[in-house]
Amino acid sequence: MDTKMTRFLAVAFLLAFTVVASAQDLTPPPPPQPPAQNPPPQPPVQNPTTPPQGQPQGQPQGQPQGQPQGQTEVPPQGAGPGHFETVNEKVWLPARTNRVWIDAVYADVRDAYGKPIKILVTPGCYRDVHTPGRAEVRTRRVWVPDVAPQSVTALTLWNQQRFRVQLVSIEALLADGSPVLIGLPWDRVVSSMKQLTIDLPPSAVSVRVRFKTWDWANRSFRFPICTADYLLANGGLGVIR
Repeated sequence: MDTKMTRFLAVAFLLAFTVVASAQDLTPPPPPQPPAQNPPPQPPVQNPTTPPQGQPQGQPQGQPQGQPQGQTEVPPQGAGPGHFETVNEKVWLPARTNRVWIDAVYADVRDAYGKPIKILVTPGCYRDVHTPGRAEVRTRRVWVPDVAPQSVTALTLWNQQRFRVQLVSIEALLADGSPVLIGLPWDRVVSSMKQLTIDLPPSAVSVRVRFKTWDWANRSFRFPICTADYLLANGGLGVIR
């Protein structure tokens, strides 16, 4: 009796051990964890290529252009009267190559037992990104000194017609808007391709000249009277065409 009981207990123990071992084999393995990635080190500084000959060197990218907002413009030290102006300049940005870090790419999938896991699709790596050189228009503020206008005190009349002309009157307009008659010279005739200089008051801004042209058929100066206006801001030369 004891022998049969001993055999029965031994068989029961073996069956229990076999069931436990089979259950452990059916347990799914834990999902693999994605490998930890160290932050990429700083890439080395690349020397820019030399810009083409004749192109101005551009400012580094990222540098602010023009006058920052909210900042008062201050003229250069020791500068006289003047003002700021906005100018557009064409600058050359040299080509450059930057070494950048591309992060790894993972995908969410399910394993054989339906559990969500992450798998590595593309590992992280360095990649060289090349930016070709290009021209760019940039805006900046420059200080321009004020230049006092120079007064013109004489007008030189140049007769470019084929025939001579005869002056009838010369009227100057002053800066305050008042007209002034200028005395005519003793010889009021200006020959073809010749010049005549007329003195003007210092505050004159424009001159109106009235003249008659020569008529070869009648051997005299003919009507109507022609008029020519000259702005002294363009200089002290008046051309009769």
